[in-house]
Amino acid sequence: SSGSTQSTGGGGNYNSQSDWRGATPLHYAVLNDDDRMVQTLLAAGADPTLSTQHGQATPRDLAVDKEIIRLLDKAEQDRKRKRILGLGPFLKQNVVGQTLPLDTILSHPFHQ
Repeated sequence: SSGSTQSTGGGGNYNSQSDWRGATPLHYAVLNDDDRMVQTLLAAGADPTLSTQHGQATPRDLAVDKEIIRLLDKAEQDRKRKRILGLGPFLKQNVVGQTLPLDTILSHPFHQ
């Protein structure tokens, strides 16, 4: 899987898959059941959907701690929401004559 290059500002990369397994710092925080580190990495922009090498496992696949599972699920839902909301202005501008259906979809509680 190709990861994004979210910089840490200090020259690091929260989504770096530099080891031979393709695991990110978030994978290791999950494997160590470190909910505070998981929360810190997610808040800093770590991608909870990145799989290890060859798409074997996302951090969510590896999680057993209920709080970590909750954090990862929320982060993934937030990423989906942002991606969909980002499409709203584009769709409204480029889909002519469909403003009512678009407004209905974009006003759904999922988008708020």
